[in-house]
Amino acid sequence: MTLYLDILYLVNCYVTALLLFSARYLAQIYVPPKRIFWSALIGGLFSFLFLLDLPSWLLLFVKLFLAAILTLIAFGKDRFGKKYLCFLVVNVLYGGILYAIELMDASSMIWIRNGIAYFPVSAGFLCVATIVIYALLWLYTRIHFGIVSERQFFWTELSDGQTSVRVKTLCDTGHQLTDPVTGLPVLICQADQLRGLLSPADYTGLLAMRPDGLSPPLRRRFQLIYAHSIGGNSAMPALRMERCRVLHEKHWSTRSAVVALSFDPLSDGSYQAIAGPGF
Repeated sequence: MTLYLDILYLVNCYVTALLLFSARYLAQIYVPPKRIFWSALIGGLFSFLFLLDLPSWLLLFVKLFLAAILTLIAFGKDRFGKKYLCFLVVNVLYGGILYAIELMDASSMIWIRNGIAYFPVSAGFLCVATIVIYALLWLYTRIHFGIVSERQFFWTELSDGQTSVRVKTLCDTGHQLTDPVTGLPVLICQADQLRGLLSPADYTGLLAMRPDGLSPPLRRRFQLIYAHSIGGNSAMPALRMERCRVLHEKHWSTRSAVVALSFDPLSDGSYQAIAGPGF
């Protein structure tokens, strides 16, 4: 069997990218595609492991270590264990399905060197097979987990007149909170995102839900927002903001809103705020 190094590298870049995109869906996260492409370019180089003559036990640790590097480059260090496990699972899934398909053909010969299997298949077959597996995995995650599309994200800019912060916002159709007094929509935002807009004393007083600890301008805009969920009822400190800038499809618009603060992270870093469909 003859292997061409340039073809081997390109094929492994393609397969690595597909594995990483699959792991992204399985882990229910969003990362910019360019991070995955950079990781795939590096992953293609790891295919040259077959040139080394390593003991099987050492090769296993090397492959697990390299998989960790690819996961770190593509997805970052937050909740690394979950992302790493998902990447290993899709590796086993793709490899197992391709191996089963090859076993159906009695005339094909699978070449294994240094614990790495090389399937004697055409590029067209490899593309079709991996895309079909990817589509089935995507469909499963969409049905089982309800993965959100990148189109459901937008940027919201919060400002106090002098300083501003931008938060990535998820448009959640199940989010129907509005201010009962003014009827303004409620944006739920991670509290730590507003540190740059507030003084330390105001930030502490806001999280403690003590309006007497706020400066007079903030005290006039302070209120409590009550949310109902499956887990029960809860109160969140909130501020009325007259100028919230929202970026939808490359166009900025300005509106008033009530910003309620969440004490806990809203995601694994994919977004920092949640708004309703009419925001």
